[in-house]
Amino acid sequence: MSYEHHSAAESIDSFRAACADLPPIFAKASSGSATSEAQTYHQADSRRRDFTGLANFPARLIAVGDAVASFNPIYGQGLSSAALHASCLSEYLNSNPDLTTQATSYFTSLQVVVDAAWTISAGGDAARQDLLTGAEVPEPVHHQRWAMNQILQATLKDRSIAEAFVAVTRMQAHPNTLQDPALLERAVALNRPTP
Repeated sequence: MSYEHHSAAESIDSFRAACADLPPIFAKASSGSATSEAQTYHQADSRRRDFTGLANFPARLIAVGDAVASFNPIYGQGLSSAALHASCLSEYLNSNPDLTTQATSYFTSLQVVVDAAWTISAGGDAARQDLLTGAEVPEPVHHQRWAMNQILQATLKDRSIAEAFVAVTRMQAHPNTLQDPALLERAVALNRPTP
């Protein structure tokens, strides 16, 4: 992925050259035979639309997928999010709702899915943008980012932390599960330099 004036690799050779400047595992991972030419994709921003609390939303009308929220595809949340949207819709329809009124309970459960995916994708993009621009961030956001960095570093050293992180990125668990004090304490202990 690339940001601002940095251009994305547009060929296999330029992709491999970019990987050569990263830790050795990236060069190794990109050294195999290519199955196709490099393809680039541009997305200006992540977007979400909040349907909860609308007073005059039509009955028998719902929104799913990108109509609700679209995310930076680098995080791989789009398809998982859309599948969970379908699950919310199934749960709503199986509850025998009053179809003469707006789908308030559907949109409320959908909001949980969107918030989770947004935390993962838009939160990471915001952190990167703040780093690029040197923006000051509120103290609570700084603490959240510090904690996430501790978790990320520990995924390289602890299988259970890695599994917890992967479950969140696959949207099999809510991002709040990474805020468990015991998990964070273990991550910090693992990241502490050894004397």
